[in-house]
Amino acid sequence: MSRAKSDKNGLEPLEVAPLGLAQTFADEPEVVRWVARNISVRRPNPAECPDPFAWTLLRMCREDPSFTVWFTDKLWSKLIPSRSQLDTKQVNDLDGSVTIELIERIQATRDRAKEKAAPVASPSEPKRDYFAEIGIPEEGSK
Repeated sequence: MSRAKSDKNGLEPLEVAPLGLAQTFADEPEVVRWVARNISVRRPNPAECPDPFAWTLLRMCREDPSFTVWFTDKLWSKLIPSRSQLDTKQVNDLDGSVTIELIERIQATRDRAKEKAAPVASPSEPKRDYFAEIGIPEEGSK
């Protein structure tokens, strides 16, 4: 079988997905990301390919420039979050739920420690005025 010539980008067309990919599976966003990141890679590493379908999509992008346009427009662009999605994600990431959970755990630990601790006597007034005994006057008096 003769090997197809490379396209004008210098990228060789890919063969059918290697057999090692037969047992690999990935979700669609991972497949699309891998293809997008490897469209211009001269020799993509089959070991890094997440799914046989990713290899097939990459092969199709290499064989047909119009498919690459379709892939970029219809699949890759759908993975890029919109500005509103980014704003919402940031709010969700910073909603404080992790911090609140940590505070609650610290408070629970404190409460358990208080229950186990022996009562501490509160400080009281000194029974003797040690400063007066050694001749140091109280503040404000001369």
